Amino acid sequence: MMLYRTNGEAFARDFAAAMVKMRAISPLAGTRGEIRLNCRRMN
Repeated sequence: MMLYRTNGEAFARDFAAAMVKMRAISPLAGTRGEIRLNCRRMN
C-alpha cells in the first residue's frame, strides 16, 4: 500500500498487530492437516 511506503510507523504498528493475530492460529496436525508437496495443488 502507498501508506506503508510513506509511513514506516504505520507499517510497524500494523505488522505487529498482524503477528499477534497470527500467534493465535493453531496449526492443523496429524490427520486434520496436510503438508503439500506442491502448494498449487491438493495432495
